[in-house]
Amino acid sequence: MLSQDRQTQIMAQIHANHSVSVLEASRVLGVSTETVRRDLVELERRGLLRRVHGGAVSLTPPPVPEQPHTARVTTNAAAKRTIGMLAAQLITVERILFIDAGTTAQQLARAISRSYTGTVITASLLVATELMRSDRAKVLVAPGMIQPHEPTLCGSVTNEFLHRYHYDLAFISCSGMSADAGVTDYQLDYATLSRTVIDNADRSVLLADSSKDGRVAHAVVCGWDRVSDVVTERELSDETANALAAAGTHVVCPRPRRGR
Repeated sequence: MLSQDRQTQIMAQIHANHSVSVLEASRVLGVSTETVRRDLVELERRGLLRRVHGGAVSLTPPPVPEQPHTARVTTNAAAKRTIGMLAAQLITVERILFIDAGTTAQQLARAISRSYTGTVITASLLVATELMRSDRAKVLVAPGMIQPHEPTLCGSVTNEFLHRYHYDLAFISCSGMSADAGVTDYQLDYATLSRTVIDNADRSVLLADSSKDGRVAHAVVCGWDRVSDVVTERELSDETANALAAAGTHVVCPRPRRGR
């Protein structure tokens, strides 16, 4: 086997498991451990991995599994309230909105529950419940299957329903966002749902607190060219901010306080 082929397989293992052992690679590739070590030295020299005792690890940390909804409600709660209030200020046309699932989207629904008089379409039972506080907004809840431990509907029936509408403004949630990977989610069904809505929206706004900056989940939602605005509670990393600027995506966040 050529060295290029071996190194390609080693990197595939790194991408899949975020690590590789010399012994396992030797067994799978059918070569000596010394040959594997030489390949790891070369791959490290090229800046593709980091060697450790007995093998090598990825330069990118593995994604952190998403918490269940009950735990996410209290995580970064103040940041999510700030994002909800900032996002509410972007609503200037009271026609048809889409509000995604998620605890940050729930804060947006709470912020507009007593003032919005247009139509809101959602697949989130929590968003719909927040909007029940007002008798002014018209709320359409998409049909579908409820996910375990998640008060959200999704699946092919949900996507077919959402595909029937055109949205003046769509507020999208995510599990991660990064300069290279764009917008990602831990759930493939949620990523598919978001893409369906983005395709039918005049303007798509991402709601994401700064803890998601640099995080990459395994299901791709979209690239930055499909997102008009990102609403967050503080400035993003330089890498992500530069990627957004290059795509023409506007960042909405509170202005930093000036020192005395």
